[in-house]
Amino acid sequence: MKTVSIKLFRFDELDHEAKLEVIGNRRLSLYDTNADYRFIVDDFKEQFRELFYASNIQVEYDITGSQNSGASLTCDFDIEALLQSDNWRRLHGGFEAVRHYLDSGWLSIEGASVNVERWNMGGCERNSCKLTCKQYDVRASSEVRLEVERIEALLTTHIRSMCAKIYRELNTYRDHMSSQEYLTQALTDDEVTHYTASGHEIPQHILQDIV
Repeated sequence: MKTVSIKLFRFDELDHEAKLEVIGNRRLSLYDTNADYRFIVDDFKEQFRELFYASNIQVEYDITGSQNSGASLTCDFDIEALLQSDNWRRLHGGFEAVRHYLDSGWLSIEGASVNVERWNMGGCERNSCKLTCKQYDVRASSEVRLEVERIEALLTTHIRSMCAKIYRELNTYRDHMSSQEYLTQALTDDEVTHYTASGHEIPQHILQDIV
């Protein structure tokens, strides 16, 4: 049986080069697509749900800085509730023709689905909003159809704007968390994690076995 001895260090005990190695590795982990940004996404979903009477909200993102970086969103809307909301009416008006047909039972909007394939700082590759309409009466006028198309266009614009918003928020948070100042302080305050002299982090399960 062979016994191996290894000296372990906390971050503040490492030399300058080893500290840079640790900081670099930690920074790379924040660019990993598996990094945990759930609290930002959850806050975004709640805000979006309240603003647009949305459901089944799905958000995907990539902030690795690659060609595929961006944010995408799919969701459904309760259109009737949205059109009746004070916020929507203040921003966009009442869409009286659509509301009249809805109230009269001549038109049914079962919902709206929006998909933004990917949004990044270069723009949006594909985005669309389509209302699921059923017209029960042939008297549905061209005015109604134009209002439906306008609602689709407005929701598409809002979705694109919201995707841009969460993409910026994710990048801002990642940039803060990966800054030299923040990482140095966070690693210095961490009294649990230990490293080899060269800055290699010792996994906690191995450290427990050693201790």
